[in-house]
Amino acid sequence: LGVLGLALRSAGLLTFFGCCSLPLYAIGLLLFPHFVLRTSSALPRRLFALSFSTSLSLLTLVLLEVLDTLTPSERCILLRAHLLLHLLLLVLGLPLVQLALLLRRLLCVSLVAALRLALLPLVGWLWLFHKLGEPFPVFAQPPQSIGLSSLAALWELPSLYLSRAGLIGVALMAVMSGYG
Repeated sequence: LGVLGLALRSAGLLTFFGCCSLPLYAIGLLLFPHFVLRTSSALPRRLFALSFSTSLSLLTLVLLEVLDTLTPSERCILLRAHLLLHLLLLVLGLPLVQLALLLRRLLCVSLVAALRLALLPLVGWLWLFHKLGEPFPVFAQPPQSIGLSSLAALWELPSLYLSRAGLIGVALMAVMSGYG
């Protein structure tokens, strides 16, 4: 870890992407046909690799925080970027592709037509995802009542949707474990 730590201290953000995120993406591309699906198109393979690399990059960032390798500002930027990318992938990317591939198989249409047809169910999913977190308040006060500007309220949206994704994840784990 000495050479990696020295490289990360010197170049920071770009080195992390070059030494960590891109190799993990390549490993995800290599692992997909062996452990997930043997024959598939490139899109699921790339999405799996992207999800694999962002998940393990987040784990690496936590370990690098313990080792105090990156500066706090670099860590904050990398954590926010990876969390936002992973959240976009989980909330928008994967549902859109799953709906499009399902519609493509059911209706026997092209991928472009299936993507267009999948936009309506995706809007329904996004509405349901947004409404899911309303009974569970994250903030003591909603961002509008705090007096935040619209730009500051926009920065609070990822934390709201991250809490909703966490709520779904915890509920699914509880169901899969047999309610504890």
